[in-house]
Amino acid sequence: MALSYRLIKFHDLAISRQAQGTYVNGDWVEGSATTFTVKAKVQPLRDTQLMLMPESDRNTSWLVVFVQEVSGLTVPALRAAQQGSGGWDADEFSWQGYRYRVMKDNNHAQTNIDHTRVMCARIEVTPN
Repeated sequence: MALSYRLIKFHDLAISRQAQGTYVNGDWVEGSATTFTVKAKVQPLRDTQLMLMPESDRNTSWLVVFVQEVSGLTVPALRAAQQGSGGWDADEFSWQGYRYRVMKDNNHAQTNIDHTRVMCARIEVTPN
């Protein structure tokens, strides 16, 4: 008997990824931004997980996003910032009218269901 409802709801997320910048004639030039879409399961962070975070991060809105790897991408579908030479900026996306940045990523490529689990923090809106 087939189920008449979906147990897991996936949403299309438009991911914004900044290309790596370079120095041109001694001046820093930011890389161009690209956008691609992934299917993701989005959930709020559980209260028990939130309590394990530093107190300064508890008042931030957090999401947990599960993404199955996208065919054709040679890098993870969602990734956190990587510092240092050859590093990159964190991916960003919009969810329910707010902008979120990937803060932690965890790739589960060696499990039965290949997926990436990421924790994302809302980017606070501040006046200029």
